Amino acid sequence: LPLKSFIPDELGATMIVNPFTAWALVAGIARKEGYRTIVQNAAAGALGRMIYRLAAKLGMEVINIVRRPEQVEELRREGARHILLSDDDRFDRELAALCKKLNARIAFDAVAGEATESLCTAMPPGSRVIVYGGLSGAKCAIQPGLLIFGGQCIEGFWLSRWLAEQGAVHTLRLASRLQKLAPDVLKTNIRDKVPLDEASRAIQMYTDNMTAGKILIIP
Repeated sequence: LPLKSFIPDELGATMIVNPFTAWALVAGIARKEGYRTIVQNAAAGALGRMIYRLAAKLGMEVINIVRRPEQVEELRREGARHILLSDDDRFDRELAALCKKLNARIAFDAVAGEATESLCTAMPPGSRVIVYGGLSGAKCAIQPGLLIFGGQCIEGFWLSRWLAEQGAVHTLRLASRLQKLAPDVLKTNIRDKVPLDEASRAIQMYTDNMTAGKILIIP
């Protein structure tokens, strides 16, 4: 994709997967189909923060789910209002209460495993969970009654398929639009840069703490 003159190479290297995914989920699906509130897990990651910032810019509410207490404070400093800690004993109850209060009927699931059922249980009947990641490494777990009697819907999202459906011309136009949002709404925290011969170390560093920021491998 062609980069605008104000986009440095480091930022350009992060301009495809996460920014396009955030736009597709928030604007291309949730806003387009009339949802006003989004629930998302893995909210402290780079993509989760993009989703929150983009939704806020578009006037939507976001219920953000994180795993660690320090991530709650990080998101609060960014201006997020609704943040829940998944390991808290009150989590399920608080999530259900917020979903009811804000009429949250769509969730973006980057975790899978038991998190999928947790989202389905918390939202009102007839709600929708879009699974776009599997950070837990486990299969999506769900009680069949939530689907049969609750009318909950689970579906997958794959960016490559979504882009193919948009077509090349629309994708190029969207790339230009997203680059204008890159410095703030769709910004990426670059934690470090390492030479190519240290790629294995970079991968291990990123795996050990994914929410600390991206690591660029420089040829």
